[in-house]
Amino acid sequence: MLDKDKSFGIGSSWGTWKPSLAWGHENIFVESPKEKILFCWMPKVGCSNFKKIFGRLVDRNIAEYSSKYPRLSEGETELEGIDRAMRDPDWHKALFYREPLERFLSAFLDKCVYDLYVPDDKEKFYHCNKAFGVHGGIEFGDAVRRLRGITNIRDPHFVPQNRHCGGRGIAKVIHLFKTVEQLNGDVRNKVRSMLEKFDLSGEQFDAVYPKTGTKHETDSTSLMQKYYTRDRPELVSSVINFYFEDYTVFNISLPEFAWEALIDLRERNSQYALDDENMITLMNVTNKVNMDNRIRFSIRQSADRRFKLQKPEGEIVLPYDVINAVNLEVKKMNQMYSLLVICAVFMFFCTHRRKIKQKQ
Repeated sequence: MLDKDKSFGIGSSWGTWKPSLAWGHENIFVESPKEKILFCWMPKVGCSNFKKIFGRLVDRNIAEYSSKYPRLSEGETELEGIDRAMRDPDWHKALFYREPLERFLSAFLDKCVYDLYVPDDKEKFYHCNKAFGVHGGIEFGDAVRRLRGITNIRDPHFVPQNRHCGGRGIAKVIHLFKTVEQLNGDVRNKVRSMLEKFDLSGEQFDAVYPKTGTKHETDSTSLMQKYYTRDRPELVSSVINFYFEDYTVFNISLPEFAWEALIDLRERNSQYALDDENMITLMNVTNKVNMDNRIRFSIRQSADRRFKLQKPEGEIVLPYDVINAVNLEVKKMNQMYSLLVICAVFMFFCTHRRKIKQKQ
């Protein structure tokens, strides 16, 4: 969660900020005047669910919304309306952000990977072509390589998150947002809590924001491991470098595997290694966020300027493949244990019943 000032004074921090609905996405801001809620959604940050949720706030009849493209005509505001709502402290301003490595991979898989079921999906490849200047699909490594050669990207699915919700000036007005949360496994509960006062809960909430469960989280982790491989740490550093401001503006902690990649590049004096200043900045953000959330690792810089990933004393760090194998065996053992318990209960019941019959 972003550590931000809770006050809503419109002082110099508001300054020259002006809402920006660039790249043709006029519905980046969704306004619900009745409930006084202003939501900024970003592509590839759960926006499909969020659009349905806030569409529900605009039109009370949820049945009228399609499961994929809800109607938001009443919620697509002009700049003047956004400006007014942003200045009014009675309005609840909200936005959710996502870990950049995960968001970039999600956008790539959604917009650049060939789909066997939709071979002529021109709309899908349109976004990929717009982002990377290619015709058709592109390999993940090539897409990352192209990030190194550009300073700006045109397609909103790949645009850094700090350039949405008002453009580059968002860092100056982020304190005006009452809800600023990272999209993670607990975000569904956070959204439900935020919207309780709007009477969007229970079955209606489940209809527009279904549970993903642990399988979704496991699949997401597996995809990260599949594409950000240990033998190509430069993929991690290149994506982090491109989305560096997202990490600093929203105070996002780097995942453990990302730190392993960055440290590895530094140890090898790779051309893709981040410089001292950026490493220290990311280190400070990660350590603060991890301490606040009791995450069990930290980053330290030694006297010789080497960075190290530290875990609690005595804790063993296992490779991904070993962890997955252990988890699988534990799952099998739990299933076997459950079966043994059932058998034991059944045998006890049969024995007890036989003793009762003998007494009779």
